[in-house]
Amino acid sequence: MTDVDTSPSKNESVQDCVCIKWCKACAYAARWSKEVELLAEEMIRVLAFLEWQGCWWHQRTMLRSSEKTTE
Repeated sequence: MTDVDTSPSKNESVQDCVCIKWCKACAYAARWSKEVELLAEEMIRVLAFLEWQGCWWHQRTMLRSSEKTTE
């Protein structure tokens, strides 16, 4: 026979510890799920900004080339 404490108080203590660990794990999962959502939105905005900036630079080169032809 092994020396395992199966008293109700010990069992409740273990169950409380498991419940705490489970709650922490759920909180971590929720936090990381939200982080993934935020990163996806951030990447959409970054791509939109870079597209805008590319167009802006292209317009500037067109202005510079039109300035050179008028000189």
